[in-house]
Amino acid sequence: MLVAADCLVGRNERMWQIMESGNALILSAVGIDRIKAISKTLSVEE
Repeated sequence: MLVAADCLVGRNERMWQIMESGNALILSAVGIDRIKAISKTLSVEE
């Protein structure tokens, strides 16, 4: 579980970097849905 959490943190950091670089409009719809899905998955696993 810790390894999975570390991977998720890395993905989120990369996602924020991409959004900051100007691709926020492209990722907003898909990215937010994925973040919500990941959050739900983590809540269920905990």
